[in-house]
Order: sequence, then C-alpha cells, then structure tokens
Amino acid sequence: MPETTLTACLALDGYHKQFGGTALKELTNQSLVSIAVPLGGDDALREAMTSAYGATFPAPGSTILSTDGSIRFLGLQSKECFALFESNGNEAVGIISNALGEAAYYTDQSDGWAMLLLSGPLALTSLERICTLDLAPTR
Repeated sequence: MPETTLTACLALDGYHKQFGGTALKELTNQSLVSIAVPLGGDDALREAMTSAYGATFPAPGSTILSTDGSIRFLGLQSKECFALFESNGNEAVGIISNALGEAAYYTDQSDGWAMLLLSGPLALTSLERICTLDLAPTR
C-alpha cells in the first residue's frame, strides 16, 4: 500500500502585491467557522453568544464584533453566520464550540475560502470598480 502524505498549501500561495501605498495580500492567519442555528435553538444560541462573546447573532449582511474585538461575526442568513478570527492550526471549530457549546452546529470553512486584505489610500477606489455595495466611509 503506497504511503500518501498531504501537504497544506495556501490558496493564493501567500500573494502580496504593493501598488504605491496600497497593498493587496492573502491573509493566512485567519480562521472562518460557520455557525448554524439548530431548529428551535434561536434563544439558546442568542444566550450563549451573549454570555461568551458579548455579541448578538448578526442580521444578514451585517457584522458584529465580540466584546474583546477578537472575533467578527458575519451575518449570512437568518440562521447562519461566520465567525472570523485570528488562528493558526486546526482548532478553529474547537475554539468556537468550546465557547458556545451545543447551542449551534459548526463547520470549519477556513480552507474553503481565499481571504484577502486590501489596505491603503486606493482601497475604496479599487473596490468601487468591482463592488455594488455602498462603500461610502459613512456607511
């Protein structure tokens, strides 16, 4: 029987490009965990999130930051959100499930997405060309 060794690799091979003072780079130290509400479990998850993170379940299209600022909850739909936080390794689901317990269903989405950070003076101008969202600084 042949021995197979799997080797992790970055989705965009650690992409990093500088455009004057504006930078676009792959984020490699972030974890993304899907949190889904069980049938009839809205109240239990709401209480668990408030207790563990001082945060409420985000509405679709909105984000909420944990009290300590370490986790951003991204509202996807009425019964699902993502938790985005800094983490290296394979413990992402454990981190969230240890805090919220059996109040939700969890899946690690970290390797299923490429995460990019666009920063600098031309970031908004760049996004305006490809994004239909209202990106005005006041929004």
